[in-house]
Amino acid sequence: MQEIALSFGYTNADNAKNQKYKCLMRLKKIFFAQYKNGNGNG
Repeated sequence: MQEIALSFGYTNADNAKNQKYKCLMRLKKIFFAQYKNGNGNG
């Protein structure tokens, strides 16, 4: 996490972890929205 924080300019590792979590939740929401609309293969 420290490496990610440095790479993306976050103040610390906790901040990077928080951003990672938010991003993951957003990605899940998009994925399931696409999946429910029948745009997924299988």
